[in-house]
Amino acid sequence: MTKCPDNRCGDRPLCWTGPHSAAEPQPHGRQDPRRLPIGCAIGEKCSFPRGRLLAVAAVLISAAFCFIGSSAQALIVGPYSLDASTLHLWHLNETAVPALDSAPDGTNLTALGGSATLGNASYAGFSTALNTATTLGDYLAPRTLAADTSDNTLMTYDDPGTGAFTYEAMIRVDFNPATFNRGNVPLYLICAENEAGDRPFQFRIHTNGVFGSGAFILQFFNLTGDGNTPFVAAIPTTGPDPIAQGKWFHVAVTFDGVAAGGHLVFYWTLMDPSRIQANLIASAAMANLIPLATTSGVDFSLGNVGRNTPNGGFAGVIDEVRLSRIARAPAGMMFNSTNVIT
Repeated sequence: MTKCPDNRCGDRPLCWTGPHSAAEPQPHGRQDPRRLPIGCAIGEKCSFPRGRLLAVAAVLISAAFCFIGSSAQALIVGPYSLDASTLHLWHLNETAVPALDSAPDGTNLTALGGSATLGNASYAGFSTALNTATTLGDYLAPRTLAADTSDNTLMTYDDPGTGAFTYEAMIRVDFNPATFNRGNVPLYLICAENEAGDRPFQFRIHTNGVFGSGAFILQFFNLTGDGNTPFVAAIPTTGPDPIAQGKWFHVAVTFDGVAAGGHLVFYWTLMDPSRIQANLIASAAMANLIPLATTSGVDFSLGNVGRNTPNGGFAGVIDEVRLSRIARAPAGMMFNSTNVIT
C-alpha cells in the first residue's frame, strides 16, 4: 500500500475539506475521516475508512446533479437562416429596392408602390424593415402591380407535391385597434393573387367593418381551391398576446397538405424573448391550394394585394418574411428554448 504522507497523495498535494489545519498530525496510510482528499489519481493506493468512501460518493453524486440539472431558457430564433424547407426568405434589411430573397434562385422584390419605404427601424436585432402604413396603395413586390398580366411572377409558394406551406412574418401594428376604421377594406400581409385564372391565396387582417370594437381577425383565402370564403381566426384582445398599437407580433399560417390531414393553423404571438413557441389561435380543415405550382404566374406582394389596383396597404411595418414548403411547428418558427446548466 502506498504510504500517503501528511497532506500528500503520491507526489501531489491534497485539497481538504473540514475544520482541521495543516499543522495537525496526519497518520500515514490512513487519512483523517473528517477530511476529503480529491487529488489522488486512479491507480494510486490511499486507504480510506468506509465512512469516508461514503462521504466521497455523496459529494460526487451531488456534483453530478449540478451538471445534469438544467432548465429551459426561452429565445427568439430569428433572423432566420436558410434550411432545406425554406422557399423564400426576405430579411428586408435593404434601404432601397431590390429587397433580396436569401433562398437560392429566389424572387427579389424590385418594386416599391405608393409611399412604401425600406430602411425603417425593426424589432431589436432585426436591422431594418418595410413600412406600408402611409397610403392604401403601399406595397413591395417583384414587379410593379398592374391590372393586367405584366405583374405576373413565376414562383413556388408551397410544396408542389404535398401542398404544405408556412407563411410567416413579423409585423408592427401602427394603428389603434379601438378606433381604427377602414370599413370593409382589409390590411393585407402576404398575397399571391391574379386578375383571372390562378388565384392561390391572400393572408390578411380584417375588421369586418365593426368600427370601434377593437376586434380583428386573421383571414386566409384559398381562392381557387375553396372559393371566396375565408378561413378566420380571432386575434387576441386579452391575455399575453393582445393586439396593441406600437407592438411587434409574429404572425403565421401553416398547412400540412390534404394527405397529412389538411390542417390549416393560425398563429399570433407577441415578440417577447420569454416565449418558447408560437401562440396557436385557431385551426381548420382545408383543401390544397390550387394550383400547387402555378404556370401562369401570380401577382405576389407584401403589404397589399396585387389583384387589380392595390387598395389595402398594411397599416404598419413588416419584416422577416419567410415562405416554407412544410407546416412548421409552434417551436419551429420565431420562438424556441434551449436547455441551460443550472
